[in-house]
Amino acid sequence: LPTSSLPPAVQSGLPQLIEILTKIMERMQEDAQKVPEEEDNNEEVDNDIEDDVRGFGEDEDVRTAEDDAYLNAFSNVRDDIARFLIGDEWGDEDDDDDDYISPIDDIDTLEFYAGSLKSALDREPMIHSILAPEVVSSYQRLVVAASGEKQENDGMR
Repeated sequence: LPTSSLPPAVQSGLPQLIEILTKIMERMQEDAQKVPEEEDNNEEVDNDIEDDVRGFGEDEDVRTAEDDAYLNAFSNVRDDIARFLIGDEWGDEDDDDDDYISPIDDIDTLEFYAGSLKSALDREPMIHSILAPEVVSSYQRLVVAASGEKQENDGMR
C-alpha cells in the first residue's frame, strides 16, 4: 500500500509504528532464544509431607481430609475468578485448542516481518530515510536472523 494513499495521521506516525514493530520483533527473537527453565514444585510437596508427619501441638488446628477438600475446591474457584478478572482464558480445561493446527501456524513471524518491511522499503525508499538509525540497525539484525533461521529450517527439510 503506497504511503501516499494513507491518511496524514498514519503517514506521520509511520516511523513510530515501524519502530514499535521492530522492538516487538526483537523481544520475540530474544524470547525465542531463551531456554525455558523447569519449575521445581517438589519443595512445596516435601514441606507439606513434613507437616503431616511431625504431628500437631495442642494449640494447633488439626486438618482433616474434609477440610483439605474444601480448601482445594475454594482454591480452584479463587484461581478461576482471578483468571477471569485479569482477562485470561478460564474454564477451558476441556478445550483441545492446543491440537488445532492452521495454515497460519506455518508462517515464520520474523521472516514475514523482515520480508514485509524489506518490500515496503524497496517500494518506497523515502521511508528508510525517516527511520531512526537504531531502528535501521535493529531491522538489519533481524533480517540477518531471519535469513539464518530460514537457511536452518530449509536445511532441516
